[in-house]
Amino acid sequence: MANLADTFYTFRFLKLLTTSWKKTEAFKEGVIDDKGKLLVKVKDQTNDQKDTYSTFHRLVYNIKRILEKVPFGSSKIKSYAGALFLLREETGMSEEDITNVLDQLGHECDVYISEGIEVIEKGDYILSTDIIGASKGSVVTLENTNHVGLFSGIPIYKTTHGLYLTANNMK
Repeated sequence: MANLADTFYTFRFLKLLTTSWKKTEAFKEGVIDDKGKLLVKVKDQTNDQKDTYSTFHRLVYNIKRILEKVPFGSSKIKSYAGALFLLREETGMSEEDITNVLDQLGHECDVYISEGIEVIEKGDYILSTDIIGASKGSVVTLENTNHVGLFSGIPIYKTTHGLYLTANNMK
């Protein structure tokens, strides 16, 4: 059971880490701004706001803000599918095992819906979404169009800066 909980919290951590600030519940509740800065002090938060900004959220948001300060830094978790790919590689679990664990814990794995499959070529690309460590509009380079792996059938590519992305993250 401990492994099940560890996998769930790892997934939850990665999901929150790769979610843009504007799509978080804390942003929607007005607790943080679009850069993750705290707007409502913990002692002044309503119960609904506290649910969106727990100790776990503070930990993930602090790590996320630190990673965003490092341009193309050592962080390799840049997209949801990329994060799940790294989770699979680190744990040795199969995709099916990861999604089964998440299903058992009542957490929907929506990577199939949120990321499409596109064909890409070598060259420079502009990020189409904000990701950790790089913002929308940043230029990334692919020297090789061979994917480094797949997660849920979605090809994962590695840029020259060591970022793991899907074609959906680039234009």
